[in-house]
Order: sequence, then structure tokens, then C-alpha cells
Amino acid sequence: MIVPALFVTIAALLVLSFASGLIGVVTAAVLYGIGFGSAQPALQAATLRLARPDRKGVANASFMTAFDLGIGLGSIILGWVSQFTGFQVLFTVSSVSVAVSLLIFAVFVKRLLLNNRALSD
Repeated sequence: MIVPALFVTIAALLVLSFASGLIGVVTAAVLYGIGFGSAQPALQAATLRLARPDRKGVANASFMTAFDLGIGLGSIILGWVSQFTGFQVLFTVSSVSVAVSLLIFAVFVKRLLLNNRALSD
């Protein structure tokens, strides 16, 4: 679920970066809602699945702290990007950041989740 959701999120940000009218913006909004709305709870569930039972609260708190930190720092950094380059570059940079998270998930986390599932079965 995570990989397709992140691909849809990337697509949404790329559509938004090239949108020139209302149809493009609405299409990007629908795609982003589907992608991000699916990825965020799935990533949170993956985080909790990897945590030991006695550390699930800490894992959830860490996930939400990182989420909030990403929103705060992302707003600052992307505000700076848009100030010097414009919104098209801002949304393209955003799609690249999601692509990097997809790569990190595919290389590191997916293997851990598969190993964790094999151990629990």
C-alpha cells in the first residue's frame, strides 16, 4: 500500500507543478488526497509494526514528532525555495522529496517489514 500511495503522491505534485488551470489543480488535489491519505496511516502502521510491544507508544510519538517537524521545516525550506525560484520548482522539489522517501522505504524499511512479517507468521 505504501509504494503505490507514494507514487500517487509524486504524480500529484508533478501534476500540480505543471498545472496551468483549475482542472490541473483539482486533479492534483484529488491525487494528493488519495496518495497522502493512504501513505500517512500506512507509514504509521508500519512504524508500529516494527516497534517492540513495550515501545509502541514511543514509536508512535516519534513518528508524529517527525511528521510535525517535517511540516514545520518543510514550510520554511520550501518557502525559501519558492521565494527564489517559483511555485513550479517548489512542487517539483516536493515531488523529489517524496521520491527520496520512497527510495528509503524500498531499500531499508520494506525489507524490515518483510522480515518482521516472516518472524510473526
